Amino acid sequence: MKKLHKAFLIAALATSALALMACNNDDDDDNNNNNTPTASLPTSVGENIFSGKTFTDESNGITWKFSTNTVVQAGEFDDSESQWTCCSQWTYRYSYNTEKSILYLALMSHSESGTKNGESYSDSYSSVDEYVAIHKKKSPDGVTRTEDDISYFTDLAKSNFALQEVYKYEISGNTISCEDYFDGSLPTECEFRSSDNAIKLESQLRIHSNSEEYDKIRAPYLSYSNGKFSGNIYGESYNSSEKTDHFTLLGKVEGTYSTSGTGTEGSDCTVKLTFTAIPNAVTSASGVAEGTEYTLTF
Repeated sequence: MKKLHKAFLIAALATSALALMACNNDDDDDNNNNNTPTASLPTSVGENIFSGKTFTDESNGITWKFSTNTVVQAGEFDDSESQWTCCSQWTYRYSYNTEKSILYLALMSHSESGTKNGESYSDSYSSVDEYVAIHKKKSPDGVTRTEDDISYFTDLAKSNFALQEVYKYEISGNTISCEDYFDGSLPTECEFRSSDNAIKLESQLRIHSNSEEYDKIRAPYLSYSNGKFSGNIYGESYNSSEKTDHFTLLGKVEGTYSTSGTGTEGSDCTVKLTFTAIPNAVTSASGVAEGTEYTLTF
């Protein structure tokens, strides 16, 4: 389960020992920002065994508090080495299939507060515009975000809100554990890779860069419909003097896709991509080209 990637300070989480503490759990209002996509959820199947209950996910150090149609995930984390503490909260709409032990989530909002190096901070977003504003605010002093930077942050935010997260769950008493589950649809929270790791696909498309100009190449938000996909693709590069990443819009990618299989990691699940349009800069930097079918496995 890769829930914690949505926290803004994930880099700190990745290297710290996490301690679960208490955190305030309040449902947020639904998102009505016109610029913000809304993930669709399938109709629930079976009895709602979640409503009104609170579960602990010990492996991720978070609690799940369910109401009738929404769930709040919350966790408080402490990294003494970097003098950082944080209380993060995610609110989702949810549906379920209790016959198959499948849980579906769609992000509504995220909030985070804490201290870093003795200074307090607080951030929250429930729309694309609010997400972008936070990224702009968190830029190092003196850094001016370019139009392409803002476009990238906008696409990244859209990806978070458009994603239907799917999990295979197991409940024991008041404890819940969840594993990424591929249900055959895109976009997906599950990570698919080509055999040479040149292409990775989950909530965003990542292509390995062999270029000195771009450290990474990624399409943070792809739209999928009727076997076709499209979206903006960017080159990412680190500016050492500003100590921050900048993004260059390289153009659009388009193509066709097909999926096969359902299940958790290690199951026989594949995604096949064929690019019908890809910027020359991407092909030059990666070797990924139009007309070739790429097979990705979970």
